[in-house]
Amino acid sequence: MEWLESDIAWRGTGEAFAVSGDGSVVVGTTAGNAFIWDSSSGQRRLLADVLTAAGVDLTGTGWNLNQGTGISSTGKVIVGLGSHNGYDQGWIARLP
Repeated sequence: MEWLESDIAWRGTGEAFAVSGDGSVVVGTTAGNAFIWDSSSGQRRLLADVLTAAGVDLTGTGWNLNQGTGISSTGKVIVGLGSHNGYDQGWIARLP
């Protein structure tokens, strides 16, 4: 993965957990946030950067996406672990 200087502050130590079928997309966790990485965009927070940019607004819903733990072969469906209103929950995100 490529670390971009502008994003160093939120990253901290992280782990990659899954890779898409062709190896072009990676998901994992860093600094308590689920992340997604690809060579064109680098590492991004799944909730704060990717889903919000796609028009998904989870503000006020009580969700925190902590880990991306699996990804489909196409890289468009991601599953993971998070918390909802303080309780551990699994989640699934279908990217456009």
